[in-house]
Amino acid sequence: MFAYANGNPVMFVDPDGRSAVLAFLASIPIWVYIVIYAVIAVGVAATFAGVIWGLSNLFENGILSGLGRIGLSLLVGAAFPFVIDFLLYHIAGVDILYYTVTVPLWNLTLGRFMRGLWPNTPPEPGETLEAFLARINFPINTPENSRVDVVVSGNTITITTGFTYTSQQGVPSLVGQSLGGVAYTQLFENGVRDWGGTYPNVFGSIRVTVNVVIDNTRPANRRLVVYMNDRLGRSMASPGPITTQNWARHIRMYRGLSQNYRASSFRFVATHEFGHTLGLEDLYGRSGEQPTSVMYEFDTPVQRIDIEAFIIAYATGGSQRPRYR
Repeated sequence: MFAYANGNPVMFVDPDGRSAVLAFLASIPIWVYIVIYAVIAVGVAATFAGVIWGLSNLFENGILSGLGRIGLSLLVGAAFPFVIDFLLYHIAGVDILYYTVTVPLWNLTLGRFMRGLWPNTPPEPGETLEAFLARINFPINTPENSRVDVVVSGNTITITTGFTYTSQQGVPSLVGQSLGGVAYTQLFENGVRDWGGTYPNVFGSIRVTVNVVIDNTRPANRRLVVYMNDRLGRSMASPGPITTQNWARHIRMYRGLSQNYRASSFRFVATHEFGHTLGLEDLYGRSGEQPTSVMYEFDTPVQRIDIEAFIIAYATGGSQRPRYR
């Protein structure tokens, strides 16, 4: 069956009908890509030259001096893509390296390992979620000073968080503005609350209730910073996939990808981005691996598989992809 733009024409475009790409990437001029990869090539060449320089010092100035220079060159080389990514985002609002470097490296290394930690044991008849997780040694332990607290009691999950609203330097703020008669901040919090609800058949047979508590009076270091940027752009939660239970410290929200963004679309984006703070990865463009999920299909409510994935993420400390069993 043919599905134009992966069945998601808001997030993707498909110029020739053969391959869908993210809309915001398709809008970036080709010269930007050329400059980015040229700069990366220079960085790789400089790192290689630095290693050669260090090796030559092994013989001239001793082992410690040579190894120190090699280590410095490798450190600079490793940091180079992330520095370029930072500059690109703050200068041009572009997150290309996140997709071309960070995510592929994660998927080839720790991401592959972490996604293999799903439990193979089903719940016993009548077993609660709390008892099931304890039996398979998957306890939910929210780190101290976490910005998103998760507590499991019986079959109930309580998610507690809070928000500090601002905007990026030099960018007008959406705080105080509204869309469709509803304040942007309220739309955002409504999207976060959309994680709440009752989900049957979690891990096969457990009926789970999720409660979302938003407390904006929490200490500043216990609240997520939400950049409400009054400009077009692709919203995202940073830093992205990483092996820690404190995945995101801030969320970057934009007015939308186009001028005709609806209030319901902004609310859905908030639901999706909050999924990243719960340890869920994107599912965009994963051919043959596209379950109905808030992390893939636009305007899709939170699904059972999303709840399972975030439970496993909090239990293992590694971000996860929602998936069918």
